[in-house]
Amino acid sequence: KQWYQRRVRGGNLPEFKYNRLDHNDAIAIARELSEDFIISDLNFSFNNIENTGAIALGKSLQDNKFLESLNLSMCDIDVKGVEAICTGLQMNDNLKKLNLKGNKFGRQGGILLSATLQVNATLRELNIADTDQTNESLIALTTVLHHNTTIKKLDVSNPLLVSEQEETTIHFSKMLRVNYGLTELRLCKHGIMDLGASQLAEALCDN
Repeated sequence: KQWYQRRVRGGNLPEFKYNRLDHNDAIAIARELSEDFIISDLNFSFNNIENTGAIALGKSLQDNKFLESLNLSMCDIDVKGVEAICTGLQMNDNLKKLNLKGNKFGRQGGILLSATLQVNATLRELNIADTDQTNESLIALTTVLHHNTTIKKLDVSNPLLVSEQEETTIHFSKMLRVNYGLTELRLCKHGIMDLGASQLAEALCDN
C-alpha cells in the first residue's frame, strides 16, 4: 500500500479513519514519522493497529518533533501497546492530543498513563473513555492531576466501577478543588448520585 506513503511524504494531514489499516501499515507510517516528516495530525481510529502497530508508533514518538495530535481510538490496543505509547510520551514534548477511546487496556494501562502524566508536561487533551478503567486507576489519575495542570480536556467516561459508594467521584471532586487548569471533564456513566453530584458542585464553586 503506497497511497499513504505518498500522502505522508507530501506533507498532508492524513485521515486514515476506517481505512482497514493493520499493524504493518502502522509500522510503515511510524517509520516515516521517525524520519521527521512534518505531520501534525494522525487519525488511525477504527483500524486494526493492535499492539504491534502501537509499539512502532510509541517508538516514533520518542524522536518525532512535529506530531501534535494522535487518534488511536478503537484500534484493538491493550496494555502492551499503551506501555509503548507511554514510553514515547515520556520523551516527547510536542504531542498535545491523544485519543485512546475504546481500547481495552484497563487498570494497568490507566496506571501507566497516570505515571506518564507525572513526567509529560505537554499533553493537553486525553481521551480514555470506554477503556475499562477501574476505581484504582481513576484514583491514581486524580492524584496526578493534583499537580499536573497542563491537561485541559479529559474524558474518562464509561469506566468499570465496582463500588456504589461514588469513591471515584469524590476523588475527582477533591482534585477539582486544587486543579485550576482543567477546562473540560467528561464523567459519563460514572453512576453519579446525590452525594457525588453535591461534592462535584461544591468543588466547581471553589474551582
